[in-house]
Amino acid sequence: MEEQKISFWKRICISVKNVEKYQILAGESIKKSIVYLLKIMIIFSLVVSLALTIKFGNVVTNLKNFIEQNIEEINYKDNKLNVVAKENLTYYIDEVSTKIIINTGELTAEQQAEYAESLKYEFNGIMLLKDKVIIKNQIPSAYNYSDIAEQYEIGTINKQDIIEKLSGKNQYTLCFVFFIVMTIYLFIIYFSSVLMDALVLAILGYITCSILKIKLKPSALYNIA
Repeated sequence: MEEQKISFWKRICISVKNVEKYQILAGESIKKSIVYLLKIMIIFSLVVSLALTIKFGNVVTNLKNFIEQNIEEINYKDNKLNVVAKENLTYYIDEVSTKIIINTGELTAEQQAEYAESLKYEFNGIMLLKDKVIIKNQIPSAYNYSDIAEQYEIGTINKQDIIEKLSGKNQYTLCFVFFIVMTIYLFIIYFSSVLMDALVLAILGYITCSILKIKLKPSALYNIA
């Protein structure tokens, strides 16, 4: 089958709504099909990452506002966290379905168990205590501040430090880094997943063609898939 030159946008139109013209794509080399898929996945990853970054930016802004309005003082020193507020704090981040509990007072084992129970049925949860943070995804995991401080070389932190990290140029930098990381991550996931799915479909197509005694090259089947 003779290979035809097709523009990127025309190829998208054929892929989406012109099934009867799939024989044009089948006649291309696998290299061209992979390059086309590469471009599609880059665009898709950029769009999804942009949407996630906008949501992340809203989370950062809302968290900064919450700290400014509800927390009087934050101090981290000598591996101990002290948060001063009018009451024990509970904050829920709707965008990522995460519940945050903050209580840096002296807690009994029963009180800690009660907080842990409140996170049990949450999709995600974070509990900030005096000397450790408990993070719940599928199962709760506790991390001592001393270990975190040693790994990331953290000395002292106060409320103003946190506000500055979540404001102005620092916020834009944070969002930009998030966008880049998410774009790379999503591209790797999407691209590898689609390549494998196409391979499986091509194999199924080859088996079907063999049963029906239809002559079609494996490369053409992969391109169509």
